[in-house]
Order: sequence, then C-alpha cells, then structure tokens
Amino acid sequence: MVEAHEKGLLEDLPNAKTHSLLLNACAYTRGTREENLKAFKIARGTFKKILEIDEGVNQMHFSTFLLACTKLMPSGENRDVLVTSVFDECCKRGFVDVNVVLNIRRSMSPEVREETLKGTNLVYGNVSFHELPTEWRRNAQG
Repeated sequence: MVEAHEKGLLEDLPNAKTHSLLLNACAYTRGTREENLKAFKIARGTFKKILEIDEGVNQMHFSTFLLACTKLMPSGENRDVLVTSVFDECCKRGFVDVNVVLNIRRSMSPEVREETLKGTNLVYGNVSFHELPTEWRRNAQG
C-alpha cells in the first residue's frame, strides 16, 4: 500500500484498520518454520508501525500481536522478553482487556507470567474486564 501510494496508484496510506488486518493474517499463518518466521517479522514490523502512528491503536492490536508471538515464535527467553515489553506498553497505554490477559497467559513461560501478573488475581482462573486494574484498562473497551 505504501509503494502504491508513493507511485500515485493509491490515494490512502495504511491505517490502524489495515494494519490490524495484516496482523491478524500473520497471527493465523500456518506454514513451515521459515514461513512462520517471515510472518512474524511482518507482524513485528506492522505492530511497530501501529504504535508509531498511534491514532486508532486499541487493545485488539496488542492482543493480536501477542497471539502472533504465541503462534509464530518458539517459546523461550526471547519470546518472554518481547511479550513482557509488549504487555508493559499495553498497560502503560491503558489497553489491557480480557483477550490481552489470555494471550499473555498463552505466550509467557509460567515463571515470567507469575512474576508479571504478581499482585493480581490474573495468573490463573477466570478473567473479568472489571477486575483488571483500572489503570491497565482505562482506554480499553470492555
């Protein structure tokens, strides 16, 4: 889309909605290890652009990127570091919702998950939007 826009073939630049669709396509990629790695690199680049644009960012972007991390990255320290930083940014921006928490649970190792969610009742069990810390969910739609 960017290339087409620069060539005058397309009027609009990608926005939060088009980036969201691309993130979702990446998150549901099923292929070889190489194909999954390529999809993850696209998802990571797209997520960075979403955060840079800032306009239209919401909890769905965070949740979908965390899902992409879970499905496309091997578990381990690199994934734990990445998803922890994404969760921190999500909390900072106030976009934590139930799906973000569920995807955090799926993507983090048990030790990191317990450390990250320490002091909350979110490590295990059911999650309710209204039980999330207010600061974490202040901009999310429940």
